[in-house]
Amino acid sequence: MTATVTSMKLKFAEFQTLDDQVVGFALEEAELFLGAWSSGAKDIAWMYLAAHFLAVAAASADSDGREITHETIGRISTTYKASSGTGALTIGDLQTTQYGARYLQLKNLGNPKFKTIGGNPSRWC
Repeated sequence: MTATVTSMKLKFAEFQTLDDQVVGFALEEAELFLGAWSSGAKDIAWMYLAAHFLAVAAASADSDGREITHETIGRISTTYKASSGTGALTIGDLQTTQYGARYLQLKNLGNPKFKTIGGNPSRWC
């Protein structure tokens, strides 16, 4: 499977109304960050990273790029997070969306933080 605009819109129904070009650009940008993968999860991780970029862009568009920390509807009140001077979310903010968090999980499938040396690792599972 290869990540395409069609597969993105099938996987993530919330992006079906977006222009194909917007989804395509998110896929192209995400591909730049992928690198080599040792697991078979590369394509699905690619789509989750692109979905993260789309979600961050949508959240930034709704709040002038500022992160909303509190919102009240009656008598309209919005509180924004104090700016650290960077402006927008970056690739390092993957935990800020469900898509970025899932991308990190998939990335770590083929890149565990530790490896078993010797012994029988299956007895621990």
